[in-house]
Amino acid sequence: MKLQRRSLFLAHAIAGVVLLLLGACTPAAPSGTAPAADDSASAGGFSGELIMWRFPLMDDQDAETAAWNEVIASFNEEYPDVTVTIETQPWDDRRQKLLSAIGSGRGPHVFYMNPDMISLFAQNNAIVSISDFVTDEELAKFNPGTLIPWEGKLYALPILQNSIVHVYNTDLVTELGLDPENLPATMEEFEQWATVAKEQDVFMSTWSGGTATSGLTALIWQFGGEIYDEDGNVIIDSPETVA
Repeated sequence: MKLQRRSLFLAHAIAGVVLLLLGACTPAAPSGTAPAADDSASAGGFSGELIMWRFPLMDDQDAETAAWNEVIASFNEEYPDVTVTIETQPWDDRRQKLLSAIGSGRGPHVFYMNPDMISLFAQNNAIVSISDFVTDEELAKFNPGTLIPWEGKLYALPILQNSIVHVYNTDLVTELGLDPENLPATMEEFEQWATVAKEQDVFMSTWSGGTATSGLTALIWQFGGEIYDEDGNVIIDSPETVA
């Protein structure tokens, strides 16, 4: 079967194979081994060129390119007649560039996207759902929180995730009369610690916030807020969100 240039994900098993391959990567850099391909997919005899757009995720681009080459090699073990070409694109204006390329029929088959882009592209019919091509067993390999459906359908699988950790000065915490072995586990406990620190003219945190979605949404949810309600109304200015 010749690969046709469509939208984000190729329909049929090729989508599941490619995306599961990407999803199996480690947070440090995209790498890994592809899961076993479905027999029906292998029998399909896919051939042609598969284009993927990626956006730089590492300072060391040579290392990142090498990691993607490992991914391609693993994929080609199952699909030797498919030529995978990964094109590096700039982050600037990526949404509009992707939508324009897809709309003109020159878009990639697969591309890296941020979670908040899924609904936009799905509403514009710019991506294809992969729900029918990924099994529950395959989905069980991922952290449930990284699987983001839109209107009950899955359009993407994660290729990386990271964790934010607390770094603190144990000596200073002790001087404040707090227990460095019993750190705050909730925002209420964090506020209690912050109050103790403020009373002694010490700032609890040096993090000044930011406008990146990945940082802002985490704080909004931590304080019990939401960006939209169930009807799609913007509620980002709710009491839980406003400082």
